[in-house]
Amino acid sequence: MKILMVNYEYPPLGGGGGIAMMEIAQELARRHEVHVLTSGRAGLEAIEHHHSLDLTVHRVHVFGRSDRATASFMSMAAFLPAGIRRGNQLMAEHDFDVVNTWFAIPSGITGAAIARKNNVPHVLTIIGGDIYDPSKWYSPHQFFPAGLAVKRVLRQANSHVAISTDIAQRARDYFGFDRPIEVIPLGIAEPKFKLADRKSLGMDHAKKYIVAVGRLVRRKDYPTLFKAVRDLDREDVDLILLGDGPERQNLVTLAESLGIGDRVHLKGFVSNELKFQTLSNCDIFTLISLHEGFGVVYLEAMRCGLPVIAANEGGQIDLLQDGETGRLVPIGDQDAIANSLRELLDDDQFASRVGDYNKQRFQDFSVANLARRYEDAFDACRAK
Repeated sequence: MKILMVNYEYPPLGGGGGIAMMEIAQELARRHEVHVLTSGRAGLEAIEHHHSLDLTVHRVHVFGRSDRATASFMSMAAFLPAGIRRGNQLMAEHDFDVVNTWFAIPSGITGAAIARKNNVPHVLTIIGGDIYDPSKWYSPHQFFPAGLAVKRVLRQANSHVAISTDIAQRARDYFGFDRPIEVIPLGIAEPKFKLADRKSLGMDHAKKYIVAVGRLVRRKDYPTLFKAVRDLDREDVDLILLGDGPERQNLVTLAESLGIGDRVHLKGFVSNELKFQTLSNCDIFTLISLHEGFGVVYLEAMRCGLPVIAANEGGQIDLLQDGETGRLVPIGDQDAIANSLRELLDDDQFASRVGDYNKQRFQDFSVANLARRYEDAFDACRAK
């Protein structure tokens, strides 16, 4: 099978949605010819071949992409004409059997145009922020022009995948979509990294560490986490954030104002290896976002045996259970976050049991199994 996958973000640009698609693309490329169409910026090759896999990444130049973690309006708008033009060229060269687009906008508009012009089946994967992001006024669920674009893309696609039951339901609730949506969760491949000790990472053996991984954007609601850490009133507990983004300086200022500036460590964007080395040396993973479509970072923490504290609504509840994987708390509930942190910090037996369970639970989200489900979805779409 020849597969064209379209995503305006793909590593090293973007966040979890791009990483998750990369994992699926690489697994599919073990058995199929896979091409990825994405955006680029200065310093990235226009064409990247993975010689051990049948995978080629095509990056189109877009204006306004200056930040690694987040895309600007300009860069997303620029991806539409550039992506459609390059996609049609690739279609003429490779005669793809199916187009798989990740994110309804802007990628979905691009993928739909390519598929329609070339009469090829289009499988749309909806992620989260592309249809619902409560931290942004221009989120499609409440910004009429964006909502119209999402409705059109949903209508034009031949087949639909959501990464969680939450996202599938929001497509129905906010956009009135009533056709079948298959839920295929995200996953990650077994990470490969060298073990490291705390000393080599600049961490204190006498302290306990809470860690979060994610872009520094408002949707992650880090200010509430900062306040919960302050409420712990424990000098032996530090917080590490892995990731970068536009809220960085605001978070530095907030940590100082809360009196925890010396115990909050914003490490910025780090390599995959350093990320897993850091996770493996921390005690609790905590990310209470206003919304997550799924949350690959929770899987990464579970692989490293960390108990997880997360919100009790969103796509992550497909893989997290209160009392089994850690604690689920109400969004924005500072006291509940602080109480859950205290429980896991003080009850070593509970934390250890949860961590062991999470290592096993991680295995349920094998990329190999998920890629097979995408193959089935592609085959079913082609057969229609």
